[in-house]
Amino acid sequence: MLSKFTGIWTTRLVYWLIAWKIFLNSPFLGSGPHTYSTLYTTYKNKLYLPKWIEVDERFAPWPHNLYMEILAEQGIVGLITLCILIACGLTSAWNICKTSEHTEIGNFGKSIFISLILFTISAVFELSFLRHWVVIMLFSILGIIMALSSNLKDQRRL
Repeated sequence: MLSKFTGIWTTRLVYWLIAWKIFLNSPFLGSGPHTYSTLYTTYKNKLYLPKWIEVDERFAPWPHNLYMEILAEQGIVGLITLCILIACGLTSAWNICKTSEHTEIGNFGKSIFISLILFTISAVFELSFLRHWVVIMLFSILGIIMALSSNLKDQRRL
């Protein structure tokens, strides 16, 4: 039963290694948006891997890790930008939770804070900006956080 799951991890390692190699080729700005799929086969053929790592022969259009995808395609600049965006969202959501604990805004703030945390965790294992719903989901969560934060500031002024 466990062997079924080890294949998932070892195939993901290959995807992540390919993304890392693409990043090393152009670390500052990356290889360009959505280029992982274009470069995948070239870099996969150049990899020398130990025998215990299972190589999935199917084509993978993204590395199954949003952070590695951004690192490969947008470079360190893109990854830092994404991390700042997420950190600002988490900080604002946390402030909403702290300052409005027993209100509807506070409850909604907790929900959206947890949503962003779950998004960041799932980004490690699967998410990709190639999927439009991922982009929409991230910016919807951040937009709701901005709206709640703005609402909270308006309430403080009153």
